[in-house]
Amino acid sequence: MLFMPLVGAAVGEYWAQRDQQRAAKVAVTTWLGLLVGLVAKDVLSFVVVGIVLAALWL
Repeated sequence: MLFMPLVGAAVGEYWAQRDQQRAAKVAVTTWLGLLVGLVAKDVLSFVVVGIVLAALWL
């Protein structure tokens, strides 16, 4: 599940443009965007849990 967006983006871009370098660049960019989004969601969820615990503690 972690690498399928990379494969899907590469295959889709290659079918659309027939350019292997562009397809690889789009695939890596898509995968990095997915990872950044995942990290951001994790950080925000920990912040929310921390705020809730702080509110309950005080």
